Amino acid sequence: VIVSRDWTMSASGGASYSCSAGTNRFAAKIVVPGATDLGNKIYSTNVDGIGLRFSRGGATVNIVYPDVYSSYVNRQTNYSLEGSRFTLEVIKTANVTGSGTLAAGKYTSYDWENGSNPILETFLSANAITVVSPSCTVLSGKNMNVDIGTIKRSDLNGVGTTAGGKDFNIQLQCSGGVSESGFANIHTTFSGNLATSTTAAQGVLINEKSGNAAAKGIGVQVLKDGTPLEFSKKYNIGTLQTQETRYITLPYRARFYQY
Repeated sequence: VIVSRDWTMSASGGASYSCSAGTNRFAAKIVVPGATDLGNKIYSTNVDGIGLRFSRGGATVNIVYPDVYSSYVNRQTNYSLEGSRFTLEVIKTANVTGSGTLAAGKYTSYDWENGSNPILETFLSANAITVVSPSCTVLSGKNMNVDIGTIKRSDLNGVGTTAGGKDFNIQLQCSGGVSESGFANIHTTFSGNLATSTTAAQGVLINEKSGNAAAKGIGVQVLKDGTPLEFSKKYNIGTLQTQETRYITLPYRARFYQY
């Protein structure tokens, strides 16, 4: 749950139903067009990875939309929203979320099951909820050429030996987005085609060149602070406050590796 908000109904007054003796049923409905149940009564929105869940609670009624509240009475009875609360939860439903403003319009209604005069409706106004996901942009572009240089064949003398090397930086511009916690942790991962007979922890990229001129069994290893970058490992590179923008420099070194 990214954020949860409650709205308390008036303690007295407000709309009510007057119902005769017997079983009375009231339907809490999701009415926003296009919303689908993602499970656990979380409904999709127009922003990827963001869902909404609606509920109403009180002394006698505790329901999560959609649902039906059933009540049996032996005499004419008034039903109202008095003293109850309506709850909206904004929920992350995927590892990666989109950004944007949730669509405006009517989202729920609460009415006598066969009625057409809801006692409670909920609306989102324009720009009521805007999702801003943490993100980073590589300032140098997604493709960077690093010239490691030239080495002699004798500089490498067996599997696992290294030679040469070149320092390089990757510049990022990162935004902390908006979150209930007030901060966002920024992570990076390293991936590529692993060199033959090496492990993810060694982080050696295979030489994808082919032909007679290609170096055989020689890959490239990337390091951070003298330690190889492990394939698929998550590295924390910083923590940003809500809506903070920061420039982050990632210093690396690339070298030849015999595999």
